[in-house]
Amino acid sequence: MALPINASILRRPELLRAQLAAARAAGLVELADAMDVLLPSKASNDYLEKLAVESIGAVCSGKKLGADGFFAGGGGVEAKPHKGKSTSSSGGCINDDSPMKLKRDFHDIQTIVFLNASDEGDRVNWEVVAPYHHWTGARFLGICKRLNITRSWPTTREEQIAALDELVTQHKKDTYVRSNPLNLAILADIPISEISMWVHPDLPEKDLPKVLKSLRTRMSAPPTAS
Repeated sequence: MALPINASILRRPELLRAQLAAARAAGLVELADAMDVLLPSKASNDYLEKLAVESIGAVCSGKKLGADGFFAGGGGVEAKPHKGKSTSSSGGCINDDSPMKLKRDFHDIQTIVFLNASDEGDRVNWEVVAPYHHWTGARFLGICKRLNITRSWPTTREEQIAALDELVTQHKKDTYVRSNPLNLAILADIPISEISMWVHPDLPEKDLPKVLKSLRTRMSAPPTAS
């Protein structure tokens, strides 16, 4: 079932920008200057990661390895925020991916959150939330290709667990997928009932990635009679 998105949390960067202007006017120039450097920084998306996790009711883990957040009742969250063009269809990637990392995520992570913000980091343009397992198969195939293994991703959970266990035994030292993509195109194959999406009210439809335009159309379509 789709998770609710708290839009007020996603609009915090806009409030922060206004507060920074007030801080500068009040003479807190060093604070404002520091934030002006940090917000648009391409080297860090930690603030946006926190917003992505909290917007779906989870708590940020504060860790660099493993899940980026956790729900109170269990289940990890992977957050993939990025700054840049709102039309970008890149969902980010898993760096230095390996069978061990994939197996860990398979068991620990429940939800993935994709978030796009402006270059300046002061406005969230859109966010999409979906079950994380829909990207496991693509990661699995990417790792198999890197290890020169010909395999397909099984359909049942029991077979998937066995396949991941076997893949771990086939890992080669210092052999990783440097950048295993998490393609937004996969959203097109996920049932609407499992996806949540928020778009900034001031963002024109034309400024969405093609896959999100299609997703928006699907979400607004009346349900078909059974």
